[in-house]
Amino acid sequence: MSQRLIDLARRRNADKRGGGWTRRPLNVVAGELRALQELGEEQREAAAVVMQAWEVMQEDDPREAHVVFCRFSLGLTNEETARLLALTPKQAEKIWYFGRARLRQALSQAMRSAE
Repeated sequence: MSQRLIDLARRRNADKRGGGWTRRPLNVVAGELRALQELGEEQREAAAVVMQAWEVMQEDDPREAHVVFCRFSLGLTNEETARLLALTPKQAEKIWYFGRARLRQALSQAMRSAE
């Protein structure tokens, strides 16, 4: 009986910490591309500005761009982002702090150039 309780606790703790979770690449699937084509004109322009800013970040620092993509676009938490990108939570938090500022700067520059 005690072994059964130990196994149950191990399984519960493993599930809390991503047990059975597999790493997947960050690829865009065809359905998401179709949804992007169905956006209105204003939404398309906004998405283009965000993607343009993200591409600039991707050229400068790919790791920072991935953290920003996970946090901003996918809405992942700091811990989920760290797990996905094989970083420590502290590293992910620091990269997000600077990446968020660079994203704001890139977006404001893109908006100024669009006007």
